[in-house]
Amino acid sequence: MDGEQISLIGEIHLLGLTIDRKLTFIPHVTKACKKATNIYKGLARAAKATWGLSPEFVRTIYITLMEPILVVRIVCLGTGDGKLSVQKMLDAVQRSVVLKACRADHIVALHFTLMLSRLLPLDIRMREAAWFYEVKRGKDLGDTFVDRELERPVYFYDLPHPAHLPEIGY
Repeated sequence: MDGEQISLIGEIHLLGLTIDRKLTFIPHVTKACKKATNIYKGLARAAKATWGLSPEFVRTIYITLMEPILVVRIVCLGTGDGKLSVQKMLDAVQRSVVLKACRADHIVALHFTLMLSRLLPLDIRMREAAWFYEVKRGKDLGDTFVDRELERPVYFYDLPHPAHLPEIGY
């Protein structure tokens, strides 16, 4: 272009999303994992100095800070499940926290420590968040709740006027 060559770049950061050349979004997941881990380390360092780092406090930090950051940043891509490299990164982040939450040794399996600390694996949590998003947007539930009556959205126009409601006496 005008005597200059246009070079290709490996990845671009656009509106908080890191897009790589092959559209695998692995750099985006890496940055999300690094961000969540750094937040955990900083908060754990501060909590350890003041209150002490109990397993219940580690679990609370994980549920309130790390899990929402990872779920929101990764579930929007639809890459929460399916890619083994993404799964391994999420397992590594989760394992470092869960071992402290249940005070286990490093040789204990991840899923066993998740059960001991009463947490869900991140891939299941992401599938759950994606499913809730689709249900909120009106996706058909299929055979999920066949035996239950679910609430339906009622439009304001269909509601009766407050003056015409029956009076309830005590």
